[in-house]
Amino acid sequence: MVARLTLIAAVCALSVLPAHAEPEGSLARGSQLQHRLFKALDNASTVTVIEHGNLVDVPSDKNYVPPIYAKIVLNAKQIQALRYALPVTKDRSRDMRLDCIFDDHHAVVIREKNGDELTLNLCFVCGELSLDHDDERVMPDGWADSLSHFIASLGMHPDGPWPLPHH
Repeated sequence: MVARLTLIAAVCALSVLPAHAEPEGSLARGSQLQHRLFKALDNASTVTVIEHGNLVDVPSDKNYVPPIYAKIVLNAKQIQALRYALPVTKDRSRDMRLDCIFDDHHAVVIREKNGDELTLNLCFVCGELSLDHDDERVMPDGWADSLSHFIASLGMHPDGPWPLPHH
């Protein structure tokens, strides 16, 4: 009877494993992104969250300088809340096509003790992010919701409305 239960357990375990293991799979990519951000947070001298305008807000005005609507330097408790908003999860960025103009209105600026800076730019309209204005991609699963809640907890507006630009 024990041998039969062991065989059933082994068959059940094999049936839930993927047909092939992808070393650079979506969970690995999500983990790498989280690790990069956590490493910067571990070495941070300051972490600042900024809600700002975007050049896309007034595309016809070549002289438009995006305003800063809110800027908060995070305390230790808020940095911990930011960490919770960045869970290890699947990053499907390679499997999904970007469909909108990246119109970020939020940035998390991590200034490290050595002077290096890492900026996480967030667009909640289309659920995309970029690191240092590069590597634009869809947010890992769940990050749009968790980061949106985090941004809102700071009194900011993840989904707008943002003040209209003045001319």
